[in-house]
Amino acid sequence: MNKDRRKRIDEIHAALEQWVSMIEDLESEEQDAFDGMPEGLQDSERGQVSQSAIDALAEARDSLSSALDALDAARSE
Repeated sequence: MNKDRRKRIDEIHAALEQWVSMIEDLESEEQDAFDGMPEGLQDSERGQVSQSAIDALAEARDSLSSALDALDAARSE
């Protein structure tokens, strides 16, 4: 891989790291909001929606982390 393409991968990697960080922040905020709900509300539809959002954010974070790993592999080859 030439220097220019490696640099472009580095730029994409940095951007994805920022997205992961933003998703982690949002996931943490949603988790805090869920944890702050009374137990009865956690078991309600509203609580289920919040938990689903937390799960989806975790899945997005994990997917981007996998993409970061793939980029690491691409630039090291």
